[in-house]
Amino acid sequence: MSISVRQVLIAHATWHGDAAQVQAMDVALNSKLVNTRALLASWRPLGSSHHSGDSDWASPSERFWAQAAGWLPETSPATGSDNSERSQPLPLAALELGDRLPPNLPAAWLSPVHVLASMNDVRLSHPNHLQLSEAHSNTLLEALKPLCAEDGVDLSYVAPQRWLLAGERLRGIVSPSMSLACDQPINDYLPFSTSHPASAQWLRRLQNEAQMLFYTHPVHDERLALGLQPVTGIWLHGAGAIAEHRDHSHISRNNELAQHAHQPFDWQAAWAALDAGTMATLLGQGHTQAFEVCFASHNGITRYASPALSAAQGANKTPLLQRLSHTITHGWRRLAPTLLPSALAPQ
Repeated sequence: MSISVRQVLIAHATWHGDAAQVQAMDVALNSKLVNTRALLASWRPLGSSHHSGDSDWASPSERFWAQAAGWLPETSPATGSDNSERSQPLPLAALELGDRLPPNLPAAWLSPVHVLASMNDVRLSHPNHLQLSEAHSNTLLEALKPLCAEDGVDLSYVAPQRWLLAGERLRGIVSPSMSLACDQPINDYLPFSTSHPASAQWLRRLQNEAQMLFYTHPVHDERLALGLQPVTGIWLHGAGAIAEHRDHSHISRNNELAQHAHQPFDWQAAWAALDAGTMATLLGQGHTQAFEVCFASHNGITRYASPALSAAQGANKTPLLQRLSHTITHGWRRLAPTLLPSALAPQ
């Protein structure tokens, strides 16, 4: 009999920084995450998966969600193995929109951004620093829209920091995760296409045209006068197409922590709110409902099963030696002094 499992994905569950920063976050949050600690003590660990590293242009949470939503990486006809993660588009926009897009239509998220130029490199500022209003976002989108339409690409508004781009020009473009590209040298994260090189050339041209358009637009001076960062470019992410839309209502994503990935005090406040809200709810409902909570960090995913899910899966039927090994390993980890949230990272 199949078991209906609801997955909850917590993106950016651990702080990504140097050892001193991680320790400071643990000290600030450890005593506050009461419900999270209780959940870890009573739910069954399902193991961890590690991030593949610099070869992957998707964050662990994005890749996990995409695969849970039914996306499978393409395989090489010659070897039957998965191609390099960086060589394949991860169609996050198409997956999220589902049947609101025609099947097999390439789509991507387009974000208005501020680019920081220095003597050594050019970097992408985190979108949250823009504090972009709906009015400014819509005005810039309408200015850019005709340039996209000229090339047969449709541009539409979704949110102040997220526009939707759809059309054949996007076919084959591989784009990096926004979360990975922020605050990094742009040259290391330029979208490309090995199968459709003309598409990548078109995108670079559109980015250059957007940069010039936004610089001369009245919104640029308005934002400077308000003491806000000007919008100086656009960034493409989540590009790709899917042949068949699949239901992914069984998995929900919580991106509250990811929204504050570059703001330590806001991230701490978001974790405290998450513990008091989502984690408390999961802890209460986990005894009667089949849940799997997935904590995503910069280097992988750690998963836990609710007591109801463990019972439904017949956890007590696991071979004796495997159960003893599991009990010793995870029992020791629970008794050992661990600090949250860094203890949520893959071990």
